[in-house]
Amino acid sequence: MSKKVITVLIMAVFAILAAKSLPVAGSDAGEPNTIILSGGRLITGSGDQVIEKSLVIIKGDQISYAGPYDKKELPTPSPSNHIDVDCSGKTLIPGLFDAHIHLGGASVFGYILIQDSRKLNGCLLSGVTSVFDLGGVGSMLFKLRKDEKQGKVQSPRFFAVGPLFTSPKGHGTEYGVPMALTPTTEAEARTAVRELIPQKPDMIKIIYDKGSQRFTSLSYELMEIIIDESHKHGFRVVTHITTLEQAHDAIRAGSDGLAHIMVDAEIDEDLLQAMRRQKVFCIPTLSVFAALGGDVAEDDFIKSSLVAQGVPQEVLKDLNSKGLAFLRNPELWKKYNNFARVNLKKMSKAGIKLVLGTDAGNPYVFFGPSVHYEMELMVRSGLKPLDVITAATKNAAEVLGQNQQLGTIEAGKKADIVIFNENPLEDITNSRNIFKVIKNGEIFDTAALADKVNPSPSPAPASHKSTQPDPAPSPKNAPAKVKGIEAAKAKLQQGLNTWSLDILKESRDMFLQLLMQDDKNSYLCYYVALSDYRIATHYLTTGAMQGAKNYIKESQKYLEKAISAAPDWGELYALYATMLGFEIALDPNSAMTLGMKSFQNFGEAIAKTPDDPRVNLLKGQGDLFTPEAYGGGAEKAITSLTKAISLFEQEKVSDPMLPSWGHEEAHTYLGMAYLQKKEIEKAREHFQKALEINPDFGLAADELAKLDKK
Repeated sequence: MSKKVITVLIMAVFAILAAKSLPVAGSDAGEPNTIILSGGRLITGSGDQVIEKSLVIIKGDQISYAGPYDKKELPTPSPSNHIDVDCSGKTLIPGLFDAHIHLGGASVFGYILIQDSRKLNGCLLSGVTSVFDLGGVGSMLFKLRKDEKQGKVQSPRFFAVGPLFTSPKGHGTEYGVPMALTPTTEAEARTAVRELIPQKPDMIKIIYDKGSQRFTSLSYELMEIIIDESHKHGFRVVTHITTLEQAHDAIRAGSDGLAHIMVDAEIDEDLLQAMRRQKVFCIPTLSVFAALGGDVAEDDFIKSSLVAQGVPQEVLKDLNSKGLAFLRNPELWKKYNNFARVNLKKMSKAGIKLVLGTDAGNPYVFFGPSVHYEMELMVRSGLKPLDVITAATKNAAEVLGQNQQLGTIEAGKKADIVIFNENPLEDITNSRNIFKVIKNGEIFDTAALADKVNPSPSPAPASHKSTQPDPAPSPKNAPAKVKGIEAAKAKLQQGLNTWSLDILKESRDMFLQLLMQDDKNSYLCYYVALSDYRIATHYLTTGAMQGAKNYIKESQKYLEKAISAAPDWGELYALYATMLGFEIALDPNSAMTLGMKSFQNFGEAIAKTPDDPRVNLLKGQGDLFTPEAYGGGAEKAITSLTKAISLFEQEKVSDPMLPSWGHEEAHTYLGMAYLQKKEIEKAREHFQKALEINPDFGLAADELAKLDKK
């Protein structure tokens, strides 16, 4: 068997993994709780007003009073279900917004599977009670938005544009997920807008990359058409730009806001006047530019306790292991950072509405904690802390059309409040020191939030239990069927050992004959699909692409049938993910639509049966043959394959209906991973172990023979 195994291209994941919400505050009698916040410094967010000794009263999810401390405002008699919070020496501000995130990102270069619930809890831990996703898979984001509104998930208030408008091969198409709309004509552009409108995006997002050396760009004319059609339906448009020329074009075309600030040159007076005249807002995202220049990694922010608690440890470990290897041209980005900060200060002085956003999901830009770094960078650029807080609260609420409910601490508004232990007006980095977070009238336990961001590992089971579905009832497993299954499994193993296409096809026919007698048997569907997987792999490694394509489709067909019958069997999803990877190998352009689906299926497999050795084997193979830049690599493969081997060693399969393959393969692929790391003796050890398990396993024998020749 050839060592060339097809790469499973694993791209970004936007699967929504909802965490259970903490109980909403309220009494058993159905009367809402009353929360009394007394004695703190109150920054209302509505201007320059700062009340040094304040009183804020919350009833249910709304603020009933916010102003100077006045005993007369206290409820009389005191309600039995009230909560007193002494805020003396502390500072209260409205709940923070991050108005530019991409939930599908993981804040590393490449990909790490981080559940969205962990990212969203990192936001809440950081006092970020509202987020605005500026581009992702619409169906998933709009579902999350709905679930958050209904209280089904623990999350900041969630706003989203859904898919973004860009050009074919433009920025937004490179992630391998269906997050981009790519019209090329006026009719296509107007139709795409009209079809998006029923989903009620919170804004329309356009990517305008004129002059980019890396991506194609929408034409000015198409941008103008998309904006015109959006405005006809009453929707505002925010446009991604990074250069002065792009900003001029976007504003001339009618954009309502700019996502990012200009970094290539100093802003001119004509542009400032146009922005003032048209009331254009700007989301600067200094954090992402600082990350690209290497500033974040060198700043004390990265060592803060907020980052340690609010960022998944896998992310920090990955960043520490790679350092600044992802930087392409740090000196150029330092120049860009200087322009960004100069332009930000000019916009502020000119009265342009600034809205805080981080572009979280990019390397070193974290969901939650980076809001505080963004505030720090804005202050370093010359803005006053109070103006920065306004950008992160009131201004964000206004551009999202939420200013009647959010953005300030006033009577009648929703109770979204952050309480700091220290005064951020004296030092903006004091915002990192959070005392309490309140969203919708609920006080969150920050320790509990930290546990959700970095959950403790589950204790290892006392003994290994089968993670496969229960075998079919014994009456169906008649002796003839048992013998037939055993013979077909032996034939499939023989085909794998010898890498004989004819024998592999014989085994498939044997399973198919058994399936014809019991066409709803999920195990037999699985074995036909497994045979198809082996046959497709053979065709791929010998260059017979049409044959591979045929058997990939056949395998998927039987896997889909098996999944419908056994939806909790993770091994089915892992094999399906691998077949999607094969499709990508045949047509790399299909990564735009299939990469996400492949990773989702692996996620399902791991979530459903994390201790299935074959799930971990298939994941390890994918890791091994996926480039490190896309989240794979030898180190990750070693982790997955080592776990697979441990699980194989515990596995005892007595029922012939159950799968039992893979132990020798796990050792063989682990040996290949060590070869990538040039650890020859470890590689040799695992090839030998594979042959101890199965002396006829051709792949291990071939690899060992190659080593012996060196």
